[in-house]
Formats: sequence, structure tokens, C-alpha cells
Amino acid sequence: ADDNVDQCFKKCLMTDAGFVNQDGKYNKDILNESLNKVIGNQDNAERILNELDHCFSENGDNTEVDEEAHMKRIDVLFACLRQIREVRF
Repeated sequence: ADDNVDQCFKKCLMTDAGFVNQDGKYNKDILNESLNKVIGNQDNAERILNELDHCFSENGDNTEVDEEAHMKRIDVLFACLRQIREVRF
């Protein structure tokens, strides 16, 4: 990863927040529920989810199941979130 954030922290954060399921796979449905709860505005949550989904689709791979693939997905999602944050906020 090209950031200074601890891998274990990112893994816990992304799993607890619903970005990835317990198997380490990106899960749009669970994330949609989480974003709606956190953001409170369904339109904003949907817009962020669509941007994140687009970013992950271009940069991520949800097929592999090993730990290395799990961490790569988390890095991709983390980078996508940072990119969205820079554009939106």
C-alpha cells in the first residue's frame, strides 16, 4: 500500500464497517446498509456507494480468496475512499 496506515487497522476497519465480508470479499449490499446508517441521507449514501463500486470495479479483484488478495482488496477500497473523500469533501 502507498499509505502509512497499518494493514491490520485497515482490515479491521473495512471488515467492521461492512466494506468486506468475513471472507474478505467486497460486498456492495452490506456496504449499502452501512452507508445508509452512517450517512443518514440515502441519496448521498447511494452516490458514494456508486463511486466506490465504480472505483473498485476498475481497480479491484473480488475472485481470489487468499489473504494476499484480501489485503489487496482492502488497499484498493481504502484508496477509493480516499479518492472519493478528496473529491467530495
